[in-house]
Amino acid sequence: MNETNHQAQQEAPCRDALTGLYNHCEFNQRLTVEFDRCKRYGRMFSMLMLDIDGFGAVNDNYSYIAGNRILRGVADIIRTTTRSPDLVARYGGEKFAVILPETGRSGACAAAQRILAAISGYTFGVEHCQALTVTVSIGLAGFPEDANSGEGLIVAADHALYDAKRAGRNCVRSFDPEQSMENCPLLSQPKKPRLSPSIR
Repeated sequence: MNETNHQAQQEAPCRDALTGLYNHCEFNQRLTVEFDRCKRYGRMFSMLMLDIDGFGAVNDNYSYIAGNRILRGVADIIRTTTRSPDLVARYGGEKFAVILPETGRSGACAAAQRILAAISGYTFGVEHCQALTVTVSIGLAGFPEDANSGEGLIVAADHALYDAKRAGRNCVRSFDPEQSMENCPLLSQPKKPRLSPSIR
């Protein structure tokens, strides 16, 4: 057995069978490692949550085979549009997640816009030589400003994703703490100004 085949066999449990991306379980493990690293050394990182817009209609109007081709194609585009240190995973169904180490909000937004443009500008070949285009909605959040745990960062990125859906889809939205659940302990809350005793 050569080294490449041996490595592929070792990584198989960590990979999504359809797309070849990291799977949900591996994503959560890598997120924990990245969060702990950044918290310990005072570093930053960002997360993107992506969802294919109207994906159910692809399966309904074409077939699951066509849907699988779209999923593989979108996965390939995300993988080739991101950097080698970034971690790309299939989070579940038509949802994908990306961990962007050492990346703040502006860098994450630029990365998300590149992915958005690459996917919307690509024509996918489906059944009977038909061509199909799809779009994605993307939500982004970052540590330490948006969450105080890895799980909280997922929640924040999900909030931003659904803001993108509500905004009309095919767009990028950053997490807005003003629209978050005020009492959610997983999310970083805006700090209220402290008044001195003399002016309270």
